[in-house]
Amino acid sequence: MILRLQAKGIAADRNRLIIGYGSSQILGLLPLVFVEPGDVVIVEGPTFLGVVNRFIHAGAHLITIPVDELGMDVDALEVTLSDLKKQGIRPRFIYTIPTFHNPTGATMPLFRRQKLVALAAEYGVLVVEDDAYSDLRFQGEAVPPLATLDKEGWVLYVSTFSKIIAPGVRLGWACGDPAIIERLAMFKSEGPVGPFISHVVARYCASGKLDNHIQQLIACYKHKCNLLLEAIAHEFPSDIVALRPGGGFFVGVIAARH
Repeated sequence: MILRLQAKGIAADRNRLIIGYGSSQILGLLPLVFVEPGDVVIVEGPTFLGVVNRFIHAGAHLITIPVDELGMDVDALEVTLSDLKKQGIRPRFIYTIPTFHNPTGATMPLFRRQKLVALAAEYGVLVVEDDAYSDLRFQGEAVPPLATLDKEGWVLYVSTFSKIIAPGVRLGWACGDPAIIERLAMFKSEGPVGPFISHVVARYCASGKLDNHIQQLIACYKHKCNLLLEAIAHEFPSDIVALRPGGGFFVGVIAARH
């Protein structure tokens, strides 16, 4: 796992890493660590409903930033952060899915990623990068994770094996500033991840089979994506346009501009 992260350009070692029962468990720890009732959390609109519910149940006040075909609108984010600062409010964190976004399929380009990381540093706000899908790219050039652009420790990178091995493989991780990892570990009451699934995944990765398996998944998802796009083109009203994703699980649709 550390080697895979380092291959992406992410600074990873044992002190910067926490393992959980899927990325959902780790994302569920965030409000326990960071949020008191009434605290502001910034999310994309729309975004992954499962994590939104966890934030709401913790009492977070959610502020949404719109998503377009290029992902989160970071100009709108800048305005929001500026307005909150004038009110003396610092958000607890910003949650984003920058690559193959759930549910729009959008991928944030490099210039937006650079601005997002710069805003995090300027306003002192943690960015939680949910990167569950980036290995499933079937067209276009890869874009660096936010974590590779972060030089000051403002990005917490979260990912999972469930999307690249099998859905039942509940093994995920977060990589970030050691102080944040330590606080997350304090609230992980279930203790260490089960040794059986950990050793199975470790053996599978060490065998060299994972990358071949990912390529098979990419071919499968590309085929399904093309079928879906063809169906939308033929069956949906003419004023509905599908946004072709570069990978992942999701296809967004928008109303055509006239």
